Amino acid sequence: MTKNVDDLVAQFKASIANAPISTPKRLPTKNELVQAAHEKFARLFDLITKFDEVVKAKFGNKAAVQLMLNLMDAKAGILRGQIDFAKEGIGRRQIPISIQAGRIWFEDPAFHFQYQNITRRDYGVDSIDEAIEKLSAVLSNFFS
Repeated sequence: MTKNVDDLVAQFKASIANAPISTPKRLPTKNELVQAAHEKFARLFDLITKFDEVVKAKFGNKAAVQLMLNLMDAKAGILRGQIDFAKEGIGRRQIPISIQAGRIWFEDPAFHFQYQNITRRDYGVDSIDEAIEKLSAVLSNFFS
């Protein structure tokens, strides 16, 4: 026996009557994502601030080391930005970065490394010391 359309619709309504209604997930704000990144990569962010202090003490306002972050994708929790450093007479250099959850990507060849025969450029919270050492070397070469 073939059921008519109204019977099928009624059966469908009954089957979903007790289904939970999901509420849309609140997306994190830029400030929340930046705060989370600061907590996870505190050593890196502190180092950038300290390098800026050292550079300003040596060269005054003619040099700077800064970190700028913008929200790229709230749904995926991605921040995009750059480590920007400059010195009058030398010029300016930027290292683009992306941060998502517990990983940070450096879009610069100085930060690439070999991992199981694959060139990688991302670091986790557990491997940030390697990225910090590479950033220190890049900045030392730039400012000396």
